[in-house]
Amino acid sequence: MKKHGKAMKIIIVTLVVIIALLAGTVALASAYPDHAILQYFVIENPFTESQMDMSTFLRTLKANGFIYDDIIEETQYRENFLSVGPKRILFGDENITVYEFNSNREMELEAGYIDPGGFGITRPGTGVQISWVSTPYWFKSDLIIVLYVGENEQIINFLLKTFGDPFAGGAYT
Repeated sequence: MKKHGKAMKIIIVTLVVIIALLAGTVALASAYPDHAILQYFVIENPFTESQMDMSTFLRTLKANGFIYDDIIEETQYRENFLSVGPKRILFGDENITVYEFNSNREMELEAGYIDPGGFGITRPGTGVQISWVSTPYWFKSDLIIVLYVGENEQIINFLLKTFGDPFAGGAYT
């Protein structure tokens, strides 16, 4: 019986240690809900902050009360403009144009072709000047370039809040 009693003590002590470790892990998980617990270290969860792409931008629009009527993806587009086709998000008479790229590097390269005033795009070997109906506002982040041409303060303020100052085109004060 003594052998069984000693083995039982070892099992109980082992279980107590395991329960204490699990309780500590649960406490850490509760204290850091946006983090992952892995081998008792707190690690930043790379999925808590989404990379700005088209779907993240659409979720951000909806979360800020914008309800769009339609999204038109243009398959025929001018190669001397940007290398990817635009996606137009329609809001009645207003629209926001989004250019989505496969990488941030590609997006930054394309953004560099847009002149600071927002009225010209100069790609290697070609250039185009654009006569917009209103002030163009060019924004960028991660995988997308966003263009808004207009004066709707609600849209402009949303874009400023989401992206910061435009990298090309109108400055809004």
